[in-house]
Amino acid sequence: MILRSSKNPKDIFALVALKIGYESFAKLRVEAEEKARKKCSRKDCEVSLRQIYDELCQWTNLDKEATMQAEIDMELALCVPNSYMKRIFDTMRAYGKPIMIVTDMYLPQTVIEKLLQKCGYFGYSEIYVSNELQKSKATGTLYEYINELHPGSSILHLGDNYQSDVLNAQKTGWSAYYYSSVQSAANNKFQCCESPVGNLYTGRCCNRLFAASRDYTPGYMHGYAYGGVLSVGYCKWLEAFALDHQADKILFLARDSEIFDAIYKKYLHRIDTCYMVVSRFSMWQIVFDIHTEEYIRFFFWNRALAENTTIKDALVETGLDFLVDFIKEYDITADTILDKNSYEITRQMIYDRRELISEKLQPMRAAAEEYFSECFGDAKKVVVSDIGWIAHETFRT
Repeated sequence: MILRSSKNPKDIFALVALKIGYESFAKLRVEAEEKARKKCSRKDCEVSLRQIYDELCQWTNLDKEATMQAEIDMELALCVPNSYMKRIFDTMRAYGKPIMIVTDMYLPQTVIEKLLQKCGYFGYSEIYVSNELQKSKATGTLYEYINELHPGSSILHLGDNYQSDVLNAQKTGWSAYYYSSVQSAANNKFQCCESPVGNLYTGRCCNRLFAASRDYTPGYMHGYAYGGVLSVGYCKWLEAFALDHQADKILFLARDSEIFDAIYKKYLHRIDTCYMVVSRFSMWQIVFDIHTEEYIRFFFWNRALAENTTIKDALVETGLDFLVDFIKEYDITADTILDKNSYEITRQMIYDRRELISEKLQPMRAAAEEYFSECFGDAKKVVVSDIGWIAHETFRT
């Protein structure tokens, strides 16, 4: 019914340690609970939070009441409703079914009631807490106790511990439904850095993705767990960068920056933006005059390394088909394979026909100038964001 926004329950102790400034608290808290459980004289004994702290405070000078309250406060801060169980709970209430809360837990009943209230669970008829009654689901005695209070009743129990919640419930005449826990369903699909904050993030992702539907596509899960937070973080950084540099507009270049443009417009948008539909191919055509050498390397060097393209095909593919007729002037043929040797010849041919190429590309430059003017608008200073071939971001102001 209730989930912690953490990777595992013990993460709570690490966060309490940070809060109270006691580095070894998490380790000692685990050991104290283990010792308290070993001291139980009866097999169905369930320890309470106070019994755990009775052990813990024998080894430390911590204020027992204040530290217990710090743990309770952390539990309240990190608890969230299980969306799947909440829908079932609300549906059963709508049908007028009486609902009992039955839990094996060391927290006091008053705290569990606060957790339920915070998570929106209202209207249940009864609550049974193992450490308050000294009976447990793990031994079956808590089911037997409830049967005595409700003789002849038909009860359906839902839980995520197959032994305690299903098999033991069935042994005492209850019907039972096994709900595979979020941790089991997640099965370590998402891992953040092993730290209190990292475990919190992992827990939140798992709660969202595996509490209910569990049929999200790998792409959606990756986007939710990693891509989304990285993209939003990047957009926040980019906005701060633009504001710091007093930019009037942010330009997001196609195609990979389209998602950043959409995210920025939806969630931030303190600065005007424009999504520019441009390609590397077209951009290199535009800057041919001032970056001729880079232009040649971009279009021809990798083809030369591959050695699987003729010079003619390379020229056609790069929009320089009007140079094909000049190939014969360089003691090579149109069918010559472009390799490291013929690359140098092709390079020289392009330099020799530089003015002709520039003339042929002039209409493209004119169209680009018109389009860019439209995108820039009245902006005097812009920030340009583009994802490069090797997946790094390029920023220009």
